Amino acid sequence: MARNNQDEDAMLSCDYLVVGAGQAGLAFVDTLLMQAPHVKVIIVDKHEAPGGHWNDAYDHVRLHQPSVLYGVESKQLEGNWLWCLLAKRTLPWQHRATKKEILEYFGDLVNKWVAKGQVRYFPKHVFDFDLFDATEQREAGFVSLDGKDKMYGVAVAERVVNGAIMEPLVPSLTPVPFPVDPGIDLITPNELFERKVKGHHHYVVIGCGKTGMDAVTHLQREKGVDPKNVTLIMPNDCWIFNRNSLKKRNSTPLDFPSAVLDCDGDMGKALRSMEDQGKLVRVDPSVTPTRFRYAMIGQKELLLLRQVRKVREGRVAGIKKCGGKNVLLEFEKEGCNIPFDKDVTFVHCCSPGPFNGHPMSYESDNWPIFSDKMITLAIIATPPISFSVSCIAYLEASRLLGKLDLEFGRKLLGGDSGVTPELEPDLVLKKFVKHFSPLNESPRAQTSPMKLLAMFFALADSNCMKVMEWAKQNRLAFFSLPLDPALKVKFLLDLEKMVKKREVIGLSEKDVNEIELLIEKLKPIMIKVS
Repeated sequence: MARNNQDEDAMLSCDYLVVGAGQAGLAFVDTLLMQAPHVKVIIVDKHEAPGGHWNDAYDHVRLHQPSVLYGVESKQLEGNWLWCLLAKRTLPWQHRATKKEILEYFGDLVNKWVAKGQVRYFPKHVFDFDLFDATEQREAGFVSLDGKDKMYGVAVAERVVNGAIMEPLVPSLTPVPFPVDPGIDLITPNELFERKVKGHHHYVVIGCGKTGMDAVTHLQREKGVDPKNVTLIMPNDCWIFNRNSLKKRNSTPLDFPSAVLDCDGDMGKALRSMEDQGKLVRVDPSVTPTRFRYAMIGQKELLLLRQVRKVREGRVAGIKKCGGKNVLLEFEKEGCNIPFDKDVTFVHCCSPGPFNGHPMSYESDNWPIFSDKMITLAIIATPPISFSVSCIAYLEASRLLGKLDLEFGRKLLGGDSGVTPELEPDLVLKKFVKHFSPLNESPRAQTSPMKLLAMFFALADSNCMKVMEWAKQNRLAFFSLPLDPALKVKFLLDLEKMVKKREVIGLSEKDVNEIELLIEKLKPIMIKVS
């Protein structure tokens, strides 16, 4: 992996300092360099190689979603589409990259930027957010993790970009949130990959998210474990996207927010309606899920999940030895304990994942994407984050190049912005570019992605058609897929529904005024499609 000469002067300068070389940080850098190739970027990351949490993930992991909407704008993760069809015998929108493919993809990308002189890359370094927050100037610093603790000061001309704030927390780096007695066999999915299966050994998978689903399917598919020897601990049942429904090409990432709107803000009704359409599934047909976290699964994996024993007694409180070599799995629910004999391995799959506990997952108003010195990378539309951060980079490039629609921004502000012209772009981006909080279950929050995406199209350029043409060419955007054109602009029709249903979804007068301005601004897109 290309890196910089560590003996260089410890005082650096750049236009943008990006913290995090994972999906978010690299997708931002890629679009920024495509729109403004003259800028100079420093990337700082705690890992030894690009790829963020993929460096720490278990080796059998692969994307749950199709590769076509993951990675960066300029480089296909799924590879050439003809190659997919002939060599892999896979339709491009069904390809799901492995950990190895993803790490090679991100590594090649950073190598290319470094070779061109566009990026300076500092792996195994940690950014000092406390120092940056404490200074009024755009002066930053980071320190090496090689044991020498070398400090670098950086004069940042434009912005520091926080691409690590929503980094998924994975089991290999996150302890279980309950006590475990010494001597109990508790392993991570990373260790599971290396384990040899023993005869009638029993495996208890704790956690029912993406990682837990992967562990259950891996045990049966790759390890050959009989499903009767696998127990899945499910504190909550979750609704899961049906990957097989993508073959029909009648879905977009905005399906759920749109369904919530159609169901007058009733999330339960919206989820059931999507199940009726075949877009969502549940692990157990007889159990109604209580959560929705944007996970995705295929029918073959779902069948494997349904074969194992499920325990639904809430959250685990601890794992203790009892009565010789037996083990007791304790739950927070009083009186709920399950004994296992000595031949049992517990698999830790209960780390928070992409919803890492940061308040941004729950609320948006106090966590702006754009601030005076920093850009915080978050979800604008719905997961995955790839297209959202590409949009944020496009907005920042528009600000830098003077292409933002400030006239529209003034309309949103209600007239005169009250600041000097050079500060207007910063004010408009700070006030009107918000992020989606997936765990906020209010109807207003769950229907917000349509407005948030429309705001991007309206502000990024005075000519919204230019922005749409960019989105149609961006491989991270569902606009680039071979879908019915009406599906691609449904979010604009939903804006009109939001105005009509303002009361049931809890919109304020300010929300309605902004949406009405968006509808007027984005009419050219609707006219062209119709």
